[in-house]
Amino acid sequence: MKKIKLALSLCLLLTVSLNTQATLISIGALSSNDDGSTQIIVDTLNNREWLRWDVLASLTYAETVTAISAGGAYEGFTLAGIGDIGLLLNALFYPSVNTCLPQLNNVTCSNTAGITIAQNLALFGNANNANNWTYTVVIDPLNTDSVALLYANGGSPSTPTNSVLPYGINREWKDVLDIDTTHSGSGSRDIGFLLYRSIATVPEPSVWMLMLLGMLIFSFNKRTKYCS
Repeated sequence: MKKIKLALSLCLLLTVSLNTQATLISIGALSSNDDGSTQIIVDTLNNREWLRWDVLASLTYAETVTAISAGGAYEGFTLAGIGDIGLLLNALFYPSVNTCLPQLNNVTCSNTAGITIAQNLALFGNANNANNWTYTVVIDPLNTDSVALLYANGGSPSTPTNSVLPYGINREWKDVLDIDTTHSGSGSRDIGFLLYRSIATVPEPSVWMLMLLGMLIFSFNKRTKYCS
């Protein structure tokens, strides 16, 4: 096992040395970078790849559906539903237990991981071009009148927080077709939809680096969890 971990570490170091411009970031079971060399967030807890929130932030709902449909540039990705919020936050807070459950009303989740503003923006991408907020939209695929706005907020350096702020019918957006209007308090909408796919059988070269990093940290966190 030690030899395997060493080999993974050496492979990781070699990959990093070949791409010195990459800025890697790993929080919980999520890994990504903020230099544009990959558009995804690797999730080793749920065996998923989440699209960074800023990648398709400028697209409307209809344009997003076209992009992930057969022949689209992002074919293979799926629109995340309300239940997927929990999976994403489980991975974000790992190995701590995620106590934030999606609701139809506004809910603020305590950030037990001490995640900072810069880390949030680096991991998820700076959707909406805000200084300390990044957003993504989540819909209920079985009920398009149930629309949620998930936002990551670094809060202040001394009291960092992550929050989930769901919106349902008769709230910010009336239904899924009303999402393309401006979100109050965020200027122009420029907020994309939460998208995911299962980890590819043959990942892109840049993804291998994130997967290796994620597996190493995930293994360490898991060992630490059981030893504590």
